[in-house]
Amino acid sequence: MVEALRRGEIDEAHPDFTYAQFLDEVSSTGDIARRFPSDPTKRIVPISVARRLYPTGNPRARTMFPLWADLYPTTSEIAAALLGLIITCGWNLSVATSLTTDEISRVDARDGSEPVHLRVRLHKPRRGPESDWTETYSDNGPRSKARLLQTVLGLTEGVRQTMSDTGRETNALLVSLAKGFMGLGEPPFMVLGDAGPRTVMNYLSKWRDEHPELDFATPRALRSFFTTRVHPQGHSLSTNLDYNLKDPTVRKAIQPVVASALEGHYKDIQARVLAAASATLGDLPERHRNALDEVNSGARDTVVAACLDHNHHPDTNEPCRASFLTCFTCKNAVVLKRHLPRITALHDHLEHLRTVVQPGVWSDRFAMHHSRVGSLLQPDRHFSAADIGTARHSITDLDRERAARLMNRIWDA
Repeated sequence: MVEALRRGEIDEAHPDFTYAQFLDEVSSTGDIARRFPSDPTKRIVPISVARRLYPTGNPRARTMFPLWADLYPTTSEIAAALLGLIITCGWNLSVATSLTTDEISRVDARDGSEPVHLRVRLHKPRRGPESDWTETYSDNGPRSKARLLQTVLGLTEGVRQTMSDTGRETNALLVSLAKGFMGLGEPPFMVLGDAGPRTVMNYLSKWRDEHPELDFATPRALRSFFTTRVHPQGHSLSTNLDYNLKDPTVRKAIQPVVASALEGHYKDIQARVLAAASATLGDLPERHRNALDEVNSGARDTVVAACLDHNHHPDTNEPCRASFLTCFTCKNAVVLKRHLPRITALHDHLEHLRTVVQPGVWSDRFAMHHSRVGSLLQPDRHFSAADIGTARHSITDLDRERAARLMNRIWDA
């Protein structure tokens, strides 16, 4: 309407003339010039304008926020624009909020011979030396990146123009009215990139409250969808997993899938645990049954298990150079009841270690091994409570010494 007035398309005979003229004054000056003679701090709004904003009730008892909302995007509208940029362009939240109009340039011929092409210069500080890069987007339809960027530019241009006209120039792409502004005077504007992450997240949360059917539309969920479904080839597997596995909805949905996959591959990543004192031919793979006597006699013992074939690691098919501590994750390993005392001694050593190392060190280096060893000592999971109790009373000084040597990496290749 303001642009139509400035082009001369709305004259005094037009029913929208007074309203358009009023909007033009506000957008050009950021304020209302007419004041009450008795109180210059109070602006005068033509009654026809007030009635247009509030067709029913007493317009004088209402705020003038609808007037500003007719001219400028609100925080809810800018939140929707931000989420649109994330899901359509695949940008991180920080990349989208810091983008400026100076970083968006049109690079097509501009003669109608080709679609609109926009070149966008992007910046992500945490990428270090590769923090700056450019992308070119084409307007290939309503859902294209270039079309959305043009829409957002048009949505926010009024704010930038008014700020420039009133000496508060900005080149930020995402600008809007400030949240909660209700006054009649000069409208305060907000640059989303200056608002801080917590404030931005509050605006996004408020927008979701207004659209409960879209409550899933968080920056992380939308970014995850883009990186894993829309443009996965632009990201590493670890990046895709990172976005997916931090999403609560995704985590819940994949639990049964993960459980099924783990159960299917469990035997390939786990030692053979036998509750008996010795193995039988049926307990061993056919290709390793010739090792049965040596497994039962102890000739193939490592520190905490027996090894079916130390010359051929399952993953490399080469002589095994892994720590004996990883035997519990190897399908060549066989754990028998007679190994329980030494396994118990190893568990005790790890328990003591947890009390003397920093929590971060424990979590990174030892917690996983502690969990694996502890799983073998859960009553009635692999061994009976009586067998585990007997093993604890059977621990020798040699068992403790070998557990200590194992943890001190004496035997590491």
